[in-house]
Amino acid sequence: GAASPSGSSANGPLFLFSVALLHRRSASLLPQGFFFIDKIVLYSCAETLLCLVVELMSLIVSTDHYLKQNWIYFSGSFYYISTTEKSWQSSRDDCLGRGADLIIIDSREENFQKRLWIGLSDRQSEGHWIWQDGTSLDESFWHPGEPNSYWGRDEDCAEIKYINDVNSWNDLVCTNENFWICEKKTGQWLTEPPRQLKKMPD
Repeated sequence: GAASPSGSSANGPLFLFSVALLHRRSASLLPQGFFFIDKIVLYSCAETLLCLVVELMSLIVSTDHYLKQNWIYFSGSFYYISTTEKSWQSSRDDCLGRGADLIIIDSREENFQKRLWIGLSDRQSEGHWIWQDGTSLDESFWHPGEPNSYWGRDEDCAEIKYINDVNSWNDLVCTNENFWICEKKTGQWLTEPPRQLKKMPD
């Protein structure tokens, strides 16, 4: 299981919360109509700190929740790798049921070294590959010669197939069964994961 937050990290949110309350109290002590700009600044600062506390506490709770369910945390997202095989659509349905979706690969570091369904397909329009959220494919990591609809088959879904973090994608018939990987993005303000959770799987 995941290690519990240390005492110092646990006290961090409490410290910020205390600072926010102090700012609120300081602002309330100002005479009405006196130093009006300073009063606005104090309230603004308090609101910002409180929002940060809420986001931080939410991240701590969600991190603990996902890690206990065997998710992996890397660079702003949680990842779940299946232990069974399903079709592309069934795999996506599983991800959606977990509050996530099939992975959208934005960099070569997200190319896991295992055969897996990813959230890419050209099911809507042959040859026009899009991610499951409707965004177009800007950067691709196709293996040389792919996608190719091998032997004239209707290969409309993408997988990670080859052990190569640069050119690892292959197109495959969507009804084939495969392992899959779900992705759940966290708040955009956090860009780096805790050090002990940063390592990607082999």
